[in-house]
Amino acid sequence: MIVKKTEFEGLFVVLTPVYKDERGYLFECYTKGEYSDIPDFKKYNFVHELVSVSQKNVFRGLHLQEGLFGQGKLAQVLNGEVIDVVVDLRKDSKTYGQHYMTALNNEVQDGYQRQLWIPPGFAHGFLSLYDNTIFHYKCTFPRIPKAERTINVNEFDFDWFFGSCIMSDKDKSGITLKEYEREQNEKI
Repeated sequence: MIVKKTEFEGLFVVLTPVYKDERGYLFECYTKGEYSDIPDFKKYNFVHELVSVSQKNVFRGLHLQEGLFGQGKLAQVLNGEVIDVVVDLRKDSKTYGQHYMTALNNEVQDGYQRQLWIPPGFAHGFLSLYDNTIFHYKCTFPRIPKAERTINVNEFDFDWFFGSCIMSDKDKSGITLKEYEREQNEKI
């Protein structure tokens, strides 16, 4: 396994080895203890697992659970490809309000499958680039509707066009970053 740092503290790209032969390939999605190169990773336990299937041009996000209900996510694509995007909403972070984007797909590259470890405090979303894209993620906290927030994707200057994306009403009506900040300040 190879763990690559990003410019965001706590956010890592993980490359898991793939075992390939004439039948296809196999890779371990997760083995407890194997992620020891990620600082503080061992303090998390995965308690919730999700799979979404999306058609081409579907955007899901930007979602987060806040406060004590914050979710860490180990994300990967099992079929297809996405542009995965996270926004750092950790109040004391040097990269607060900044975003990180990366492609995740089911392709084996140099013998590895790509994952993204997203610590709590990041809003997360992805744009599906192909029909029947299967996105899988393990979460460190169950879904708690009262703690969910959706940040409007139009708040950010991303490098692709969201106007033609297929989005849920919830995602289209996400709050602005300023509204999110105001909510957080009112809780103090």
